[in-house]
Parts: sequence; C-alpha cells; structure tokens
Amino acid sequence: MARALVEIWSSVSAGERAAFLARARERQRSLQRLGVSFWVFERPDLAGEMVQYVEASAPERLEHARAFIALVPGEREILLQQLEL
Repeated sequence: MARALVEIWSSVSAGERAAFLARARERQRSLQRLGVSFWVFERPDLAGEMVQYVEASAPERLEHARAFIALVPGEREILLQQLEL
C-alpha cells in the first residue's frame, strides 16, 4: 500500500517558538483524531528551521487532512507519495 506524506517547512524565530509549538500540538491532536500521523523535527544545526510531517495510509486520507489544517504564512508545503519498489 502506497503511503502519502506532506512535508511542511517553517523558519521560526525565538519569539515565535512558543506559538509554533502550541499550533503544532493542536495539529497533532486534530490529525490523530483523523487517523493521520504527525511529527515535528528541528534542524540541529539551524535553530528554528522546522519541518512537520503529515503521513497517511492513503492519498485520499492525506488530502482530507490537508484540507483540515490551514497553513500559516511562511510555511512551505511539499507533497510526496511513496513509490512501490
């Protein structure tokens, strides 16, 4: 089964960090209710450079999740689909 993934990149200043993390926690709770996985990572070599991953077991489920979460200004989204090997 091919999985679908969205990468969302953000550059977060020190002053925006608390608001970013609060928004990420809310996204995680909301997406978990939809049966969609959500993770947040920060580059260790560049503080504030964040990437969020939204993963679903099917492209249709991911599209539903994408419609549910609203990107905020400055977030850059990349849609990826797993290749069958």
